[in-house]
Amino acid sequence: MGSLKSLNSTKKYENDNAKNEAFRTHQSDKLQPGIAAFPSLGLKRTVATWAIVGIGAQLFIAVVSGMQSDNGTSPSHLQATTPSHDWIDELPTSVLTHINRNVDPCVDLYEFSCGAWLEQVKIPEDKASVTLAFSTVRDDNEVVLKEVMEQGWPLIGELYDSCMNYTNTSDPTANEASVAILVPTLLQIAATTSKEELFQLAGNISRVGPSLFTALYVGTDAREATRYALHALQQGLTLPSPQYYLDKKQFDSIKDDFYAYVLTLFQLAGYDANTSASQAASVLSFEQVLAPLYVPKEKLQDPVATYNRKSIAETITTYPLLFKAYLNGSKLLPDLLAKDVIVQTPAFFDRVEALVSGGSVTLDTLQSMLAYRYIASMASLLSAPFVQTDFAFRQKTLYGQKTQAPRWKTCVTRVTDAFPDLVGTYYARVRSDNATIQLAQEMVTQIQDTFQKNLMELDWLDNSTRKAALDKLGNFTKHIGHSMHEEPYPFQLRRNASFVENLEIISNYELNRDIGRIGTPIDPNEWLRSGATVNAFYIPRANRIVLPDGILQSPFFAQDRHSSRNFGAMGSVIGHELTHGFDSSGRHYAGDGNLRDWWSNATTNEFLKRAEGLVTQYNSYEVRSQTGSNKVLGTINGNFTLLENIADNGGVKLAFAAYQKHMADHDLHASSMIRAESHLSDTVAEKLFFISFAQTFCAKRSDASIINGLASDSHSVQEWRINGVASNSQDFAQVFSCPAASAMNPKTKHQLW
Repeated sequence: MGSLKSLNSTKKYENDNAKNEAFRTHQSDKLQPGIAAFPSLGLKRTVATWAIVGIGAQLFIAVVSGMQSDNGTSPSHLQATTPSHDWIDELPTSVLTHINRNVDPCVDLYEFSCGAWLEQVKIPEDKASVTLAFSTVRDDNEVVLKEVMEQGWPLIGELYDSCMNYTNTSDPTANEASVAILVPTLLQIAATTSKEELFQLAGNISRVGPSLFTALYVGTDAREATRYALHALQQGLTLPSPQYYLDKKQFDSIKDDFYAYVLTLFQLAGYDANTSASQAASVLSFEQVLAPLYVPKEKLQDPVATYNRKSIAETITTYPLLFKAYLNGSKLLPDLLAKDVIVQTPAFFDRVEALVSGGSVTLDTLQSMLAYRYIASMASLLSAPFVQTDFAFRQKTLYGQKTQAPRWKTCVTRVTDAFPDLVGTYYARVRSDNATIQLAQEMVTQIQDTFQKNLMELDWLDNSTRKAALDKLGNFTKHIGHSMHEEPYPFQLRRNASFVENLEIISNYELNRDIGRIGTPIDPNEWLRSGATVNAFYIPRANRIVLPDGILQSPFFAQDRHSSRNFGAMGSVIGHELTHGFDSSGRHYAGDGNLRDWWSNATTNEFLKRAEGLVTQYNSYEVRSQTGSNKVLGTINGNFTLLENIADNGGVKLAFAAYQKHMADHDLHASSMIRAESHLSDTVAEKLFFISFAQTFCAKRSDASIINGLASDSHSVQEWRINGVASNSQDFAQVFSCPAASAMNPKTKHQLW
């Protein structure tokens, strides 16, 4: 409940998939693992993303393997003759330099667009992946934010300094100070004499620390989208997804590292060798039992199935440990007793309540679990041995990151998570410009108009559903740039205080603020994410797209270049976010953001039939290693990635149609975007649209990062985000004159919007 956060939708951007309810993003933040992925002391912000890269948060593969042409043969990069594309030399140098001329775009658009870059780029030692567009902008933005935070602005300056000043050294004094922080709580855990007492203590710890099995947060009520409500999510696993535990081969591949991580944390916290070994074994065994009790990630994407309103009075009767004892210990029960809670996964709580109250799970096991989760949540904030242990497993084993990022990068992330609006405001002073925001607003309107025309022409929508869809599209709202919301923070931080102390002050304030918000009106001006974020979002419960200043940067967007580049890169992002309002999850929300069925049965059946085609298509895509081995690491899960695949395909279709309309309406002297590269012929400019879209997703990733993404990221990996869309696009086939039955122009194409 340090995890309690007010969200304008219900989504947690961390290891569970609740995030899918609240935000949709263009790119997955999991491209850049870091401290924010494993928040502690309540800094668990519920956000969402594409895939951001939160456009969202995927990673991509640079090798074509799983795609089949209509004759059943796999495409090959080896051509009988080198493709002749004289038009390539007309492309801007900044685009041309990344292209692999030896690949035919009709065979593999991703390798054609990104091949030269993939051949040359190396993953930085302090990252698990690198992307052509996102990494470039994020790295640049990090430096800007570092400079902003070093200027000492109120709150963000104090928090940044305390983060930087916190002693992350290996001297005995620092280690002793770290253990001293942990010991009082660990002694309380060891002193519990009953399961009820332990769950009460777990509730108390959750006020500023980790949740045990019941994660609570405050977010939008999906059926009354103008008000805040309390939500409960499943919790309790270390690894990014239950799949890690359920796949024996996958679990066995990291089991030793997992055990060593837990063992070392107990030892660093002061437990003797035998106790540490016993408790570590207990933690691993229990989590293996817990994992099958989780509701699968695909089911978490259904906002109807995950909306289960219950009174607190009912939950404390049904779940004596997971709710009654837990809320009693948190000291929140008196404030919550007359209220309701929206339980995302009742089946999980039913199963876990039965498990932990039964005789097969001992008090010792639960003590080990709570102690471990507490230590693990604190590890990244303590002395060097704790930080190194946390990094070795959380980033190195699970993501493949080789070295720790500099401390200042960690602190920039922490401060941004704590004060997103403040950081966005100061960032905007350096990076925001009104002309860019105006152009972005115009592009959103253009793509929205194109979507309206498209809805009028779709033959599988009946009239009643079409009318409701048009109403929803007309009610879209947008946040572009940065938040103008100014939250009055009634507390002060101290530069010379420990980082932990300052975080506890913030967490206590947020907990009390969020509890007070339950049942009150939503603040429509609250952004939830910083204006410095390099991502874009769709918030179903607000029917809103969000384009922060952070992503309105080159190579995504610039005033001084051809419109085809802006529409291909940023336009496809905007189209993606708009399409999320009509994907397999977003379609359940009406134009006012409320969860309500507005589809006819006939249209629903047509949607599901077409969606099944996308599922089958993406299920066939293999994902291979980018380390040179070409090893198959897994396959795309077409069901889990469906909503993002719908948005990817719809977004590019809408953006290209909007681009064509834009060009028809503007002469070469009417737009600075066009004047910048006016030498391009119309046919090359159209090709540049698709190349700009593809180069947005050029990415190289470690094997561990790819495996992590396949298990926990609802976006397809980058290679298939590009090639999957291209193979479904009649526009792409026409622009590149792709032969019938070529890999990027199969006979059967799957498109919903």
